[in-house]
Amino acid sequence: MFYNSPHYLEKVANAVKHVNVHDHICSIYESRDEQLAVIIPFIRYGLENNEKCLYVADENTVEEITGLLSDGIPELQSYMDKGALTIINKTKAYLEQGRFSPEHVVEAIKKNIRTAKQEGYKAFRITGEMTWALSGDPGVEHLMEYESDVNHLYEELDAVAICQYNKNRFSPEMIRHILYTHPVVIYKGTVCRNYKYVPPEEYLSPDAASAEIDRTLVQILEIEKREESLLEKNIELQVINQKLNAEIEMRKQTEDLLLKTLRELERSNSELEQFAYVASHDLQEPIRMISVYTRMLERQLEGKLDPRSRQCLFFLSDGSKRMHALVQDLLAYSRLTSAKEPFVPTDINSVLSEVMLDLQVAITDHNAEIELEEMPRITADPTQMRQLFQNLIQNAIKFKSEADPFIQICCERSDSEWHFSIKDNGIGISPEYNDRVFVIFQRLHEKEKYPGTGIGLSVCKKIVERHGGRIWIESEEGSGSTFHFTISRSL
Repeated sequence: MFYNSPHYLEKVANAVKHVNVHDHICSIYESRDEQLAVIIPFIRYGLENNEKCLYVADENTVEEITGLLSDGIPELQSYMDKGALTIINKTKAYLEQGRFSPEHVVEAIKKNIRTAKQEGYKAFRITGEMTWALSGDPGVEHLMEYESDVNHLYEELDAVAICQYNKNRFSPEMIRHILYTHPVVIYKGTVCRNYKYVPPEEYLSPDAASAEIDRTLVQILEIEKREESLLEKNIELQVINQKLNAEIEMRKQTEDLLLKTLRELERSNSELEQFAYVASHDLQEPIRMISVYTRMLERQLEGKLDPRSRQCLFFLSDGSKRMHALVQDLLAYSRLTSAKEPFVPTDINSVLSEVMLDLQVAITDHNAEIELEEMPRITADPTQMRQLFQNLIQNAIKFKSEADPFIQICCERSDSEWHFSIKDNGIGISPEYNDRVFVIFQRLHEKEKYPGTGIGLSVCKKIVERHGGRIWIESEEGSGSTFHFTISRSL
């Protein structure tokens, strides 16, 4: 394993970052690189977090470890100069009495913690190389008792410690006791809760062997319960997965059915549109013939018909005119699909100028006033834009109130669309009909008073939808109407 690879170092640093005050940790390592991968970020995070740090090196490694720490912590010397970090050898840390005295070491650590807090540091952080314990110094046989008992100190005071143990140097029996005395273990770059940890009360008890048996039996039961729970959860997950798979399969079948239905609807709509186009196109000639012969009859029989016959002839003429208008609107509606023009840069000011000319007679006859804002240049089908505005303005003039028509045309720009509005002071409609006005052949007013085919607004809806937008109306009966529509800016 490459313990100095950037990926490994980043992984370990992130793990060590979550070490907490009050933790008593053993770091089990097998090489210098593995050792430093843990210790450098441990010291660095402490210094950055305003914690006073102490490093206990082996007798002959103080200079070496100082250099290695400097490589990983560029500001190391500055921290050492102001006393935030101290590096000492094993003698000063553990053997000042000429022997290892757990009581003396514990008191020294307590003093360091108190001093750190008095100096304004958040906590005290200590780490030591434990290979000194292999030198056979007097009192070293009490090391594990010390390691167990010191857990009380770290639980109570604002301190955190990592004891560094080289797995290749210490015996398996010693490593076993090291694991018994540290609640947290760092191994292979992972910070772990230590399930082998034995609380000091048990570890230092004269009846430790009996207590270990009881604890082991309890652990066996807990492990068995956890395995049973995991098995139950696994079975539950399998059932859930089966249900999910069935649900996914059902949804897939539903999606396939919807897709098939959509394709059939598209085909049906296409056929209907084609039929409407062909039918309306083919109806033009018969309707024209009816109109021509009706006019001939009117001329030839002028003054010769009784009132009932004149009424019948009027109905025939009026019906042919309405049928002609309906056929023309149907053709226009069909051409929206069959005769699409490409989207090109379109000046809406120019479009509206052309619409005003087309509607000049209606505008003059109804004394209509139209107020225009400066309009944008957009990407659109110019022919359909002309048809859209003409239908909406014509609609505003047609459904006027007793007052002269006043029409306002505005536009707002957003990040994704153009928002146009056409507001009038006409008769308006009840809000309950707001959605129905765009349905083809839908008529909401008396045809005698407001003639028309009921296709105009459905044409507007189809044009707007082709341009990636939506159309809606805001209206109150007797208070005028405002038609809104949007055009996408990403065409």
